[in-house]
Amino acid sequence: MIKFYIFNTDHEQEPASLGSGLFSKKLEATYLGEQFVVINNWFSGLKIYHNGNLVGQSNQLVVRNKYEPFTSVTVVAKKDKLLVEIYGYSSLFSFKFHIKINGDFVAGDKF
Repeated sequence: MIKFYIFNTDHEQEPASLGSGLFSKKLEATYLGEQFVVINNWFSGLKIYHNGNLVGQSNQLVVRNKYEPFTSVTVVAKKDKLLVEIYGYSSLFSFKFHIKINGDFVAGDKF
């Protein structure tokens, strides 16, 4: 018998509590002293956190072009604005993604 444990994501949660689980993937990065966390969950979609604050999200289920960002957000950092882009690649049973900030690869799967 196979058991699947699914956690409830109906309400906003801190990034640290969402990082583990069968249906969730978490990336963390530091760029110019700024903390970024990106969490993708099959049920609640993708969320982008900057210094602990939710700054963007996407509920897109299928990524068709891995060479163009499927979601992006501009955040105001301590010294400048930063363009955070999430690139993804999905297949039937997996989702690979990475983070680029101002065009620089900072974390995630290379594809």
